[in-house]
Amino acid sequence: VSLFITIVVGAFTLGNAPNKYFSFVWGFFVGFNLGWFYPTENLFFSCALPKGSEAEIAGFRVISSMILSWLPPLLFSLMISNGIDPKWGMMAMAVFLIFAAFLLAVGTGKWEDILLESGRSEAQDVEIDDAEILLESGRSETQDVEIPNVQ
Repeated sequence: VSLFITIVVGAFTLGNAPNKYFSFVWGFFVGFNLGWFYPTENLFFSCALPKGSEAEIAGFRVISSMILSWLPPLLFSLMISNGIDPKWGMMAMAVFLIFAAFLLAVGTGKWEDILLESGRSEAQDVEIDDAEILLESGRSETQDVEIPNVQ
């Protein structure tokens, strides 16, 4: 959403700006938004994957992300080629960001549920850590501790 706001503000203000150095400030904000977006996207995806099926789903992610990556630049190019103001072309590209954010908000559940379904929840990690501490300490009650199978 912040990248959408940055693009919209830039599209409507940079074309009429008396000082073209404002584009450097706008470029900084676009870079800042994209700079955290891509690592966070990979982190979210890697945490949401079920353990043991990372490779096959990662391949599906790569293919899925490339399916429509050509559409926003093509739409922008067609709009500019037909004489439409570039700020409306930028708006058309920014709409794809809002659509993606909407799909992400509607299509995913709570973060705790995602981690639980993927087998990466903190509750499971705490149980394993407690059991490992008991095993390492050599206390007698360790025979009763079961380490859950997390895969």
